[in-house]
Amino acid sequence: MLLVGGSIALAMSGSTASTPAPTSIMSAPGLPIPAIPGRQTLSAITANGQPPDSIVDSVAIPQGAHVIGATNESDTYVGYDRSIAMDTTSSDSSLIEFYKLELPILGWKVTSTGPPHGQPGYEILALRAGGDGNQWEIGVIVSPTTFTAGGPGTGTSKFTLTFLTVSNAA
Repeated sequence: MLLVGGSIALAMSGSTASTPAPTSIMSAPGLPIPAIPGRQTLSAITANGQPPDSIVDSVAIPQGAHVIGATNESDTYVGYDRSIAMDTTSSDSSLIEFYKLELPILGWKVTSTGPPHGQPGYEILALRAGGDGNQWEIGVIVSPTTFTAGGPGTGTSKFTLTFLTVSNAA
């Protein structure tokens, strides 16, 4: 009996493995920067199954972007509220175009675009239902490209992805 119970437990433990990370992601036609799956990058803000796989796997990251920081505001907000900041050598206009094209292809409904409140740059807000029963919002804020002395076109663009759970009544 013990042997049978152990075999069942072993078999069941194998069936609860996490979803494998995607190796590619759907890309919108005309994307100015190649897209890579966001799961590995977003691991810096993923905890206790939040955001769920359905959200994490529906986020693309521009190829060549690097994480420069992460914040957790969930303690001051009822729900999930975390951000990840990145930079890239792509221009701010390329990043804006990337997310304007890519978010709808990945199932996000863009709800707002334009200048962010109280800071320079450009903001894109979008909603998507998660596999956890929550509505999720992604906010993409792209800061203006800062140019260096390396010559024309040599610069860095910073952008932030913020994830929030949104009330289903919204």
